[in-house]
Amino acid sequence: GRTVTYLIQKSTSKPVFPIYLGDDDKDEKAFPIVQAIGGFAGCVCHQHKKTSANFRLGSVQETREWLQNFLDIITSEGQSVTSDSEKYTKHH
Repeated sequence: GRTVTYLIQKSTSKPVFPIYLGDDDKDEKAFPIVQAIGGFAGCVCHQHKKTSANFRLGSVQETREWLQNFLDIITSEGQSVTSDSEKYTKHH
């Protein structure tokens, strides 16, 4: 949860619309933080388990498809997609 808070605070892209996908119990701590600022949290798991995520994806392949569909939708609506993580990895 602290890492998510830190990354959101340090983001140079505004406004911030976080999407957090996680596959284990540690990720559950981050889901409410992302949701509190209007983002979405997704649990990647093939079994039904209790989660505070907004939605569930059953596999890595399903996650890839969901992400591709999401990108297709926002780019078709003329939205630009920037990634602080891309900028970070290119410069550090």
